[in-house]
Amino acid sequence: MARVRGVPFGGDLVECRLLTLLVYIVLTFVFSFYIYILPLKKKDRIMNCY
Repeated sequence: MARVRGVPFGGDLVECRLLTLLVYIVLTFVFSFYIYILPLKKKDRIMNCY
């Protein structure tokens, strides 16, 4: 927010793109984490039931 005198939208746009990319990577990581880890936990619970 301090770069008001410089390029108005240049630096902020790059920061917004990096932030969006970071959020996208984190969401993808969490999504794949739930896909791969939760079925394993469910499988372990089923094995424990038997």
